[in-house]
Amino acid sequence: MKLHTISINNLKRRKAKMAFLTIGLMVGIATIVTLVTLTHSMSSDIERKMDEFGARVPARVPCSPYSGG
Repeated sequence: MKLHTISINNLKRRKAKMAFLTIGLMVGIATIVTLVTLTHSMSSDIERKMDEFGARVPARVPCSPYSGG
């Protein structure tokens, strides 16, 4: 018997284990894709809002008399 034959027979015999493994992999991949998409979307939205408010223009903050400068 070859290794791939043994592994396929083992997976056929343990159907519940294979189902849980498959579901776990799908949930894990879907979670990673969702988080990456959400992070990218939020980043783009924040950048757009900052451009909208004019936050790209550097502001001059007056010095405090206690700052030494």
